[in-house]
Amino acid sequence: MRRSYGKMEATKVLDAEKRKLPSGLVLAVGIAVAVGVQVLSILPVGSTIVRVAIGDFIIPFALLLVAYAYFVAGRRRPNWVVPQIDYALLGFLCLLGVASLIGLYRTDTFIAWAWGPKFIGFGLLLAYFLVGVLVAEAGEHVQKKVVLSYIWTSWIIAALALFRFFVELNGLLLFGYLEFRPIGFSNNPNAFAFLLGTALLLQIFAFPRSSTKLRLASAVGLAIISATLFLIASRSVYLGLIFTAPAIIYFWRRLDWPVILCAASLVPFIVVATTSNYDLFVDMLVTDSAIAHQRAIIAEIPLSYATRDSIVVDGGVASRWETMLMAFGIWRETPIFGVGLGGFMHYYAQIHDGANFALHTSGIWLLTETGLVGLFYFLAIYIAFTLKNFKCANSNDSNLHTAVFCILLFSMGASIGTEIIYQRQLWLLVGLTAAHQGAWRISVASQSSKSA
Repeated sequence: MRRSYGKMEATKVLDAEKRKLPSGLVLAVGIAVAVGVQVLSILPVGSTIVRVAIGDFIIPFALLLVAYAYFVAGRRRPNWVVPQIDYALLGFLCLLGVASLIGLYRTDTFIAWAWGPKFIGFGLLLAYFLVGVLVAEAGEHVQKKVVLSYIWTSWIIAALALFRFFVELNGLLLFGYLEFRPIGFSNNPNAFAFLLGTALLLQIFAFPRSSTKLRLASAVGLAIISATLFLIASRSVYLGLIFTAPAIIYFWRRLDWPVILCAASLVPFIVVATTSNYDLFVDMLVTDSAIAHQRAIIAEIPLSYATRDSIVVDGGVASRWETMLMAFGIWRETPIFGVGLGGFMHYYAQIHDGANFALHTSGIWLLTETGLVGLFYFLAIYIAFTLKNFKCANSNDSNLHTAVFCILLFSMGASIGTEIIYQRQLWLLVGLTAAHQGAWRISVASQSSKSA
């Protein structure tokens, strides 16, 4: 009897091991999403422009893995860093659904661009969040490799952007007139700059320092990203970096200063070599006082590049300020629940002869269209994530938690000038630190693979 009982127990353990999700499969999906989230294409759906990332096509398979890990673990929820955060996020999704119905009721029209993607799109963001959680459940070695793939992809994309800028600025046009943009963000420089900003913060805190070659590559990659950010000249991202500065100073002991100083010394050379115009380089430092000169130079570029719209000041700040004041006026009508998703665009079109304009400030958008309820609900979730990452960064000396904490501060600052909530990469990165390992059944790689 004892032998048969022992065999039954051994069989159960073996069956449990077989049902575990292989960490290698989680790693492959995590890398595919981390790379794919950075490559977007623009698809016109009727009169609506929809941005689709390559990562979106991988999400269904990734969600199947999440469901498998959940059910194999006996429907056990992850060990959340922020307790009950899954219910809180689902609650916010339901709140957006209610706001969409309010918007439809108030405007009496179906405005797909204004509220459809904002409601449906948040569900997609939660899917990216769950992919990050799945990677976190697979262990630290999988987390590190996914983060590395994210950083390396940003290096390549930034280098492509510099090359494209050099080609267009010098009129070489090796491939003729091309509509395709290798970076995928060319019609939205703020979004592209935000992507590179997250990669920059990940790199200065979470990049490995195990060898001289890696540190040298880190310095070059950091310089490429920094130079590209400088050329994009996104004021929203500059605000984000200002918000992040106190945290970087606080965690200054964790920085690899030789790598950072080496990268800083390379940035001017990369910018000058890319622009091939020292006057333009100097003018970028004093953008507002050199508008006319920049317009004269950039008007000669035959193809529009992301930097063209951002370097040439075209009243973007003035238009944002005007819409913010208008949004406050609309919000006063229904301060508790807002005017509903799509409500601002409806009122804006009435005043401006049918012209459409979206709110570019995340907080003002939430306040106007979801009211005080939506704004404080989302702020509670966001602040909880931020404080928990700060606590983990301090207590565990975790470089990844430190990087994500800085990214959350960075996003807060950047959201003043542009919409940040719907950036896919933000939710993927937050998911990486949202749960502790151990709730789901994922096989652990061998010791040799861990040390690789």
